[in-house]
Amino acid sequence: LAARERGGDDWEYEARPGGGVAGRHGELDWVQRIHEALEEERFVLAGQPVVDMAGAQEVRQVEIRLGMCDEHGAEHPAASFLPVAERHRLGAAIDRWVLPRALRAFAAQSKSGAILALNVSAQSLTDEDFVRFVRQSLADSGVRASRLRLELREVQTAYRVGTLVRVLQALRHTGVSFCLDDFGIGAAGFAALRLLRPDAIKIHADLLQAALVDPAERAVAEAICHVASAHGSEVGATGVDTRALFDLVGALPLDHAQGDYLAPTEPMAVPAVVAAGRR
Repeated sequence: LAARERGGDDWEYEARPGGGVAGRHGELDWVQRIHEALEEERFVLAGQPVVDMAGAQEVRQVEIRLGMCDEHGAEHPAASFLPVAERHRLGAAIDRWVLPRALRAFAAQSKSGAILALNVSAQSLTDEDFVRFVRQSLADSGVRASRLRLELREVQTAYRVGTLVRVLQALRHTGVSFCLDDFGIGAAGFAALRLLRPDAIKIHADLLQAALVDPAERAVAEAICHVASAHGSEVGATGVDTRALFDLVGALPLDHAQGDYLAPTEPMAVPAVVAAGRR
């Protein structure tokens, strides 16, 4: 991890890929694939329901899952290409492809009152013009700002912190809420919680998996729930794919959870045109 000061209170952190000629060539191949997918509309969207852990366990949110089809039609999960996109500053371009299409799909399919949750890159959330883009995308789709929640992974919160805070404040004034995703495995953790005051956090699946067998890790998960709640943040869990994990999150003071055990991810069709009107 490399860091350099950008001026004021902004610092920029960059992940560096592994060395070697083969590694660099493989990375550049992925960069080319990403460019082609953007140009040829080869990204695909799916929605994973996020279930309210209280009462009837109703679906309160839908989180967008992104895939990318190659030239042969094979679909690749986000984990295979998003890290490369971030390193080569393509994260913002992907966000600007995804956001308007996800909003259109959500407007056409969503239940009344549900929230659309969408992961975005630190590059977007440190670009003050992104606020204008979000407002325009909301207006075009007819989705109310209060029904959009943007998510940022905890490990990305050290990227240009001063600008990040300003952009998040501007988005909140618009009515968009904010979630810290993959919480509990990075170094930023509670410092990011105190600084950014997210509307929600989502505990990383790896921490929950460790909490199944290690009492100390379970104590960490419980502490995260209590501290986040004290800061006014909802607390969610990701990767709830087994009965054992479901039983664990049911015993924690959580607001919502997601995973294949609760509800499977389903494809989302993107309509070309959405009727005007507020939803």
